[in-house]
Amino acid sequence: MSASAIFNGAALLAELRFVGQVCQKRSTIPILRSVLIDLMGTTATLTATNLDVIARAECVTLSGDARVATTAPADLLISALSGLIGDDAEAAIEFRVHDGRVNLAYDGCVMKIDGQPTDDYPTLPEFTPDLPASIETAEFLTAVRSTKFAITREEIPFQLNGALMNISRSAVEIAATDGHRLAIATFKTDARNPDGHSLIPRVALDTLLLFDGIDPVITFGERDFYRHFVCGHRRIVSRVLDVNFPNYRKVIAKDLDRTAIVNAEAMTCALTRVMPLVNLSTRSVRLMFSVDTLRLNVVNPECGEASATVAVSYSGPDMFVGMNATYLRDFFAQFSGDVSVTMRNENSMVVFRPVDRDGEYTYVLMPMRLA
Repeated sequence: MSASAIFNGAALLAELRFVGQVCQKRSTIPILRSVLIDLMGTTATLTATNLDVIARAECVTLSGDARVATTAPADLLISALSGLIGDDAEAAIEFRVHDGRVNLAYDGCVMKIDGQPTDDYPTLPEFTPDLPASIETAEFLTAVRSTKFAITREEIPFQLNGALMNISRSAVEIAATDGHRLAIATFKTDARNPDGHSLIPRVALDTLLLFDGIDPVITFGERDFYRHFVCGHRRIVSRVLDVNFPNYRKVIAKDLDRTAIVNAEAMTCALTRVMPLVNLSTRSVRLMFSVDTLRLNVVNPECGEASATVAVSYSGPDMFVGMNATYLRDFFAQFSGDVSVTMRNENSMVVFRPVDRDGEYTYVLMPMRLA
């Protein structure tokens, strides 16, 4: 069987990169490294999955009325198409399926990529068109960005390798932790049918960020043990994973009685200056609070020390606390403006809240013992 269509190369490449986010590049199952391409008339539907997360997107042809389905390795398609079009945003690519191969042709160059039978592709859930809740895309993606960095980088424990999403009738809460820090973002929504909570894997969150600039509204909901997110012509479907996520609200101390107000940009600048000398084995920085002054100090027995001073609003007694410098920078890099820093002593947790978010965001960081 042979069929072909003409696509804008840049548009097709953008959708391939979107769905390719979920492909398991190191999978021992070849089909999980591939994207399913379904040409139906003037639209191509691209689908990729790692069995827990599914990404789907549509791309409209410039010309052609093909009806054919095939698969091809996602990373190979992306690199081949990227090499073909270069920086030409208007490149018109001929996309042809012939004898199980995907042929890409442009400007005298032809690339032929072997595929696998579509029968080998995993069974996919039903893609429901009607989802019960909606949220502004910018607000949702801000919540994802400001929590995702706190997800553990370790494969185990599994329940920490993603962010917990709680949905009630009036709000959605996203929480992530690696056992040393905790990030919580809350935003309002109009969920007519709240559907509880589930873990959203890191790869799903990474792919959701590619909704940016697609449509101003994301619709979402749960059906048949899958959570669906739709933004324009793009969709993410994540298997509902009911895991034993920590009861994170209970760990936030209520008796923190010392508060400082610090500017996020000033803090990011100070951390950037001292971090080149951070001890890579501990990544520790000493925060020393005195009246209206915060001093950051880094000591590395192998190469020296560094310090920086930041103006703050603080009127409590002098105190210091040890923090992981990378964890601090991860947080402050997400925000601008003033941040409240609440603590009790050098052994207590420290709670950070952006002043202009009115309690919609909380970051908790455990202290480090310093020599």
